[in-house]
Amino acid sequence: MHVIKGSRPSASPTCLMLPWILVFAPATAQNTMFEEPLSERVANYDIDVTLNDEAKRLHGTVYLNWNNPSDDRVGELFFHLYTNAFRNVKSTFVREGIIDRADWETGEPPSENPWRKDNGWGGMNVTKMTVNGQDVTERIVFAQPDDNNTDDRSVIYVPLSTAIAPRATARIEITYEMQIPQCKVRMGWWQDDFFMMAHWFPKIGVYEPPGMRLVPADAPSGRWNCHQFHAGTEFYSNFGEYNVRITLPEKYIVGTTGLIVEESLNGDGTKTLVAHAEDVHEFAWVADAQFLEVRDIWRSKTTQRTVDIRLLYQPGHELAADKYIDATQRSLDYVENWLGAGAYPYPNVTVVDPRSGSGAGGMEYPTLFTGGAFWWMDRLFGEGSRITEMVTIHEFMHQIWYGVVASNEFEEAWLDEGLTSYSDFRFGQAFYGERTSWVNWWGLTASGLLSARASYTTSRSRSDGAIADPSFSHWRSGIGYKMSYLKSNLMLMTLEHLLGRERFDNIMRTYYQRWKFRHPTRQDFVDVANEVAGENLDWFFDQLIEQTCSLDYAVAAIVNVPIDELDEGILTDALTLPPKVEDEGDEDGDDSDEGDEEAEGEEIHKSTVVFRRAGDMIFPMETLVEFSDGEILRDTWDGRDRVRKVTFTRKGKVVRAAIDPEHHVPLDINRLNNSLRIEENDTVTNKYTVKGFFWMQSLLQFFSLPG
Repeated sequence: MHVIKGSRPSASPTCLMLPWILVFAPATAQNTMFEEPLSERVANYDIDVTLNDEAKRLHGTVYLNWNNPSDDRVGELFFHLYTNAFRNVKSTFVREGIIDRADWETGEPPSENPWRKDNGWGGMNVTKMTVNGQDVTERIVFAQPDDNNTDDRSVIYVPLSTAIAPRATARIEITYEMQIPQCKVRMGWWQDDFFMMAHWFPKIGVYEPPGMRLVPADAPSGRWNCHQFHAGTEFYSNFGEYNVRITLPEKYIVGTTGLIVEESLNGDGTKTLVAHAEDVHEFAWVADAQFLEVRDIWRSKTTQRTVDIRLLYQPGHELAADKYIDATQRSLDYVENWLGAGAYPYPNVTVVDPRSGSGAGGMEYPTLFTGGAFWWMDRLFGEGSRITEMVTIHEFMHQIWYGVVASNEFEEAWLDEGLTSYSDFRFGQAFYGERTSWVNWWGLTASGLLSARASYTTSRSRSDGAIADPSFSHWRSGIGYKMSYLKSNLMLMTLEHLLGRERFDNIMRTYYQRWKFRHPTRQDFVDVANEVAGENLDWFFDQLIEQTCSLDYAVAAIVNVPIDELDEGILTDALTLPPKVEDEGDEDGDDSDEGDEEAEGEEIHKSTVVFRRAGDMIFPMETLVEFSDGEILRDTWDGRDRVRKVTFTRKGKVVRAAIDPEHHVPLDINRLNNSLRIEENDTVTNKYTVKGFFWMQSLLQFFSLPG
């Protein structure tokens, strides 16, 4: 691992020593990364931008070649101006954020808006736009396709006097200016000399022709998909090629999507970088005056292909540097073994450790993602804390489900966030242990599964929406989070246990290989699952994706009745009571109980166990019944009826019953009702009593250290 501390360009113009050189020329495409395009490359950008770091402003020009992907004559264009979400309190993004931060117990609004304190608002203005040489600037109007909030300016609509012909290329030139907001969420400036530049240029929406995603194949024409910027959702765009020229003060270390292929000094205290990326659907960059740098190389064990890893991290976070690199290396290994050779197709990846407090951590962009160094946990727990690693794994896996597969996160966020959350749970389990993937320190353990279950099962709003709902459609964005991150993650874990890992992995591998670079929908995922599993799983997906139901099964009761008690009363046709039998005792008249315990073990009982479906979802559940003689009976209940009563007539009695005894159904919202024991279990009580004393002693020792 090669460490570069505080690296700066030399005084003369330099080019990075790479096997390709990009000469920036607007509207000129150069294939320098892949021999053949990996995607359709609908939207191809050349961008020239200058950063004024003191004024916190960008000035830029966008040259866009947009290839009409349809047989339609397209008479209008839609663009995202994402930065206008941070323009004022009237934007849809900020309004939804105010609702999210309100106290739902007291009804009180939030104490303050996060941008108001430092006047950190920002926005974007298009100063000129031409389409195929025609000036359309005066035609630009703001659109609000989702909520009719006329104050929201995150989408613009441009009607054209001359429609774009089927399969033709429109050449669009845009000049714009941008006031960079303070970085509270995803993008902006922080502490004067840190800039996280995501969604920083006017970005064309997605025109979906008939047959693409949710547009019926027999529709008379396609339609634009261009949602507003919401508090509870993410993004969607076409693949393309990017050539980006960035001019900024010399002091900044810069990381970008794709590859920085040229860097030169301008002689006036500024420098210009040229970056190139192919087959990506977004371009982000980050600039920080205090970045330190680490470089490493990952090599495929099967193909010997390499990926350059570049880590940009903060001073004082040296303990996290190895964690970032190691987690990225491990993830590249695992994803290739899991999804196939070349599953990560790009030649490089940039990992960014952002400024603390910036709000820029834990975000994903093609070939670049931001982590989050939990440096205080690293210092306190050392290798016992894996939070930095798990954030890295999660954001790396976005490179697959968000970056390469590229589903529509506005409308079906779970196809990215759910699959990514499942992946990081699985990777963490493989790397760091099933129960210790997050923390393993002095007997204290935590895992991704524990976190996901705790957050989902304790939520009061877990049934207020369905996974299929667009995240921005919920009354509070946190509901979308629970659906797209948590419930969908637990759904995939449950499906894996239902089908077995081999069949499940075949589904995931087939889905990835079939739909990479193609923007699939949930139906595409379900169709692959049904095909590869060799059975119709609609009953499973319909309940979990389309409906709001929850899964909860319980052991309701255990009853043991000695068979002798069922043989009392008048048992013949004649109404004659049987003679009363006196207990004469033994020869000495002593009513001794000697031998009763042995006799009780032979006593025949009629035992009844009642299992109950407490939730709405129907799911096959494993059941377990344990008898006093140690025998255990296992069975599978189809789970359809509300109640299942099972009876046994045999020696001994039922001492314990359980449903899902191996915890193979992570979706079960209440595991406390999954088992019932009719005899006291001192082992469990003693276990947690001892553990409690251990932690009390450890806590007292910790607080005694300063003395």
